[in-house]
Amino acid sequence: MGGDAGGRGRHHATPDLIRAAYFTLARKLLPDRIASLGIVDSARDAQRLFAQINTAFGVLNDTLKRTEYLSIVARGGESAVRAEEAKADELAMRVMHAEEAFRRGEMALRREQIDQAITEFTTAVELQPQEPEYQALFTWAKFAAASDKQSVAHKTRTELARAAERSTQSPTARFYLGRVERILGREREALEHFYEVLRIKPNHAEASSEIRVLETRLKKR
Repeated sequence: MGGDAGGRGRHHATPDLIRAAYFTLARKLLPDRIASLGIVDSARDAQRLFAQINTAFGVLNDTLKRTEYLSIVARGGESAVRAEEAKADELAMRVMHAEEAFRRGEMALRREQIDQAITEFTTAVELQPQEPEYQALFTWAKFAAASDKQSVAHKTRTELARAAERSTQSPTARFYLGRVERILGREREALEHFYEVLRIKPNHAEASSEIRVLETRLKKR
């Protein structure tokens, strides 16, 4: 888990920062990700590194566990340390399975296989309910599947707004809020969301396209 300098840094890192760093590293080390980069990991170095990251996250993600871990190490309680590592491995499997389900859901959504997308996003959200990106796509898929979109509009807005608040640097939930409003005929509200997407991510091509269409439409009125 590192020396004194690393320990001091972990004590000062916020839970959000630790969690964000973990998900960034975990996604980069997924087997599919490694393969897509053309890397052959026959020695399973990435898997071993992933296991080490999981162990660290399982401790650093919780202030009480982090304090307990340092106390356990000081007392030399190896069995307790191994128990923490086992819990971290279990969490890692949940993260991996959630991410895999989420990616399958994205693919199904692109193919307009909405029911399949909902099934996959349901799995992702059940495994990682605190991940706003998963919740945003899940909410959008349910809205897309609804035959009466007005009847689910309020719940959809509420869930997407909640996801946006929990992940202020991700444009995903905000983008789908814009699409929801555009579909419901609230074009000016949709524009506001798409502008916010560009504030977060200036090169967001889909948001830029939506803005061009909406601005052209509004100018003709």
